[in-house]
Amino acid sequence: MRRTPTGALTGATRIDLVVSLAVGLCLVGLLLLLCTHPRRTSRAVQAGDCAAPEAGTVATPLSRLPAPPREREVAGAASRSTAPSVERDAPRGPPPTRPAQDGQIIGRVWMHLPWIPSDLLLRISSSRTHDECSALLTQLEPTVVGRLKVQLRGDTLHDQVLTDEQGYFRFESLAPGTYELSAELPLTNPWTGGSTLLRASSQVHLETGAEAARLDLGLRESVTIRGRVLDSLGAPIAGVAVEGRAVPIERPDLPGDDVDSPFTVRAETDSNGEYVLPGFLPPPIYHAAGFLLGVCNEVGMERVDVAVSDPRFEVANAMRVILMTEALSNAAAPLAEVLRALPASFKFPMRRPGTDASKVKLYSSQSNDILGVDVVADPKR
Repeated sequence: MRRTPTGALTGATRIDLVVSLAVGLCLVGLLLLLCTHPRRTSRAVQAGDCAAPEAGTVATPLSRLPAPPREREVAGAASRSTAPSVERDAPRGPPPTRPAQDGQIIGRVWMHLPWIPSDLLLRISSSRTHDECSALLTQLEPTVVGRLKVQLRGDTLHDQVLTDEQGYFRFESLAPGTYELSAELPLTNPWTGGSTLLRASSQVHLETGAEAARLDLGLRESVTIRGRVLDSLGAPIAGVAVEGRAVPIERPDLPGDDVDSPFTVRAETDSNGEYVLPGFLPPPIYHAAGFLLGVCNEVGMERVDVAVSDPRFEVANAMRVILMTEALSNAAAPLAEVLRALPASFKFPMRRPGTDASKVKLYSSQSNDILGVDVVADPKR
């Protein structure tokens, strides 16, 4: 029997060694695979709880993700001791109140025709009774103006509306304050063929935001007053402040005239001492006819008080200007002549105690410009 030398491996032994080595290598490879790849269950949790980060951003760990909206408010207030809390930011006392802006201005636009239609004048002259004449004279009263633009101006507001078919207008959602309303209407005079512009302007003040004010506008031709400021020696003074204040006439029988407010126009004299005050409203044409007939006195006529308003000067006189112009006299004269020729038993609606127009001081005028209203003033000493 042959003996195997010491240290030599048999075939079976070699096979066992190779198998053991292969198993060991497989175990080492499996261990390396598990160490280099995280478990699939852990990645599924991350993907379900946060979105994949955009390119160039760093993924937020799951433990640092923001809390839901409600939890974030509580956690944020508790974790940031230096940040002001909601209670500290809130103003003390009741919240500030703003002026209510529910004010309204409601009104109506009327037109005072600056001439007498020829057919109406003929019918008045042919009237046989007082009632017939009175019915015709009512046609001279102001008429409403529909579809006309009315403008409103305030400190921070400029708005406009159109009147409806009955002449009504309304401005809403107004804050307290002073507002100026104005309207214009261009017309063509059938007697002369020339154009004329009827204007109306007035102011109203809203005390509260919930107030509703009524203000009617009466459209008429406007009158301009021109003059100079002179010293006691008759020399013109430049750079002097002048103002004309329209004295309102309350006429309950005339729509659109019972709420007129004082209207003031200001100007400054030029290098020749001359001033111009535009925009005053004359009396209605039938009141002008009554003035020419002496049945309407100067107290019942629209007028303007013109004076120097410059504190540097003493005012020697303040001028009272009756707004009777050449254009108004020419328009009212035919009606005055027709009324003068009617029987004395006729009592006209505008009849009231009056004086002869020739005894009232009237300034010269050209068209609707009143001229020569000179004011004397001397510097204060």
